Amino acid sequence: MKKIFFSLSLALICHVAIGQKNLEDLGNIPIKKYFKDTFLYSTINKDLIKLLNKGRIGIEELPKLEKIGLLSIYIKDEAFRKGRRGGATYRHAENENQLTAGILKAALPSIKKGMKEMGIKLLTPDLYLDDEDKKFLYRNFSINYSGMPEAKRFGEYFDRNTDSFASPSNYKTLYTTYSGENSDEIVHQMGVLSKELGLDAVMVIEVTTQTTGKTFIFESVTGMLFAPDPSDDNYGLLLGSCKYAPSRLLAFASWENDQIDQSRYDGFDPIISRMTNHLTEVVLDEINSIE
Repeated sequence: MKKIFFSLSLALICHVAIGQKNLEDLGNIPIKKYFKDTFLYSTINKDLIKLLNKGRIGIEELPKLEKIGLLSIYIKDEAFRKGRRGGATYRHAENENQLTAGILKAALPSIKKGMKEMGIKLLTPDLYLDDEDKKFLYRNFSINYSGMPEAKRFGEYFDRNTDSFASPSNYKTLYTTYSGENSDEIVHQMGVLSKELGLDAVMVIEVTTQTTGKTFIFESVTGMLFAPDPSDDNYGLLLGSCKYAPSRLLAFASWENDQIDQSRYDGFDPIISRMTNHLTEVVLDEINSIE
């Protein structure tokens, strides 16, 4: 199963300043414009039908998305890998990435609400890590990027700088959006972890940013849903992925006096919740269409 993503030209970023436009404008754009800037991938319908036709699973074993765990949310910025401004300067007293902590706080209530309306409980680590074995498993888990040099480039950089480098406190930074050779191995590892944590599926959210001078710019947000393979405990399924990459890229924070300043996180609420709702609705429709 291959993951397909599209890159957006960055030439549009010429003169971006805080206050030029609000991120809320992106989250509230007309639905036609939203779909134009969104790339969604899911073949779960075909994948499950193949398993059914081969007799490897029964209809009662189709994924039931009742409990989804938010496994990871992180910021990916090329500046991290190149060692430019970032790292410890992104952290604050609670030992977490200040940008992703602010983004999650703004968006999480709406993401949960959207899931609830679809009959799904979105669980955060404090809820699904409900025993010591699960806590140990989650804290010590890392993705094996063997045979994936491009993925290894970012994945190992995150690991080397600890999870608080790119994620809120208590969240792992798990780079899963790699779509090249051997990327199925990431899918399988996510599926196995989901099963071991007692979840129907896990979600990973990647917020891609750019650091231009002292300005932090929102580039895109990607959501991915992984689930255990009902036919084999050693494998996983990519239920779907959704990337919202607006043609209008906006600044949402700046760097002043060694501190994150002028941060505007509220705009991430409609942006991320619309993306996660879209992804989950499509996946549910794909599964429910199987008779």
